[in-house]
Amino acid sequence: MSTSMQKRKMLKTLSEYYIKKGKVYDSSVEYSRQDDTPYSIKEIKKIMGGWSMLFKYINTDYPNLEKDIEKGKSKDKGNLKKAKKVPPPPKPVRTAGFSITTGRNETNT
Repeated sequence: MSTSMQKRKMLKTLSEYYIKKGKVYDSSVEYSRQDDTPYSIKEIKKIMGGWSMLFKYINTDYPNLEKDIEKGKSKDKGNLKKAKKVPPPPKPVRTAGFSITTGRNETNT
């Protein structure tokens, strides 16, 4: 694969990753601390020519990335509100004439 094709593929993957995470990790240290990164720092530096070059290319190819991240965050807020409606746990059922024992040769009364 040619270098420009690799760059485009990497930029697309990283922009989607940043949108999914809801944040652009502009520090290589912060990025490397994530456990689900699509590329290693070494791969990014090799293909892009350096960590800072990545953002030059992202700003050129994906100028609206920050807006897309904000849209993604606002969608997540809507989903969280819907997801909070959890039914209450079932109440314990009590039956007449039944008691719980510890299992130590006790008899039910």
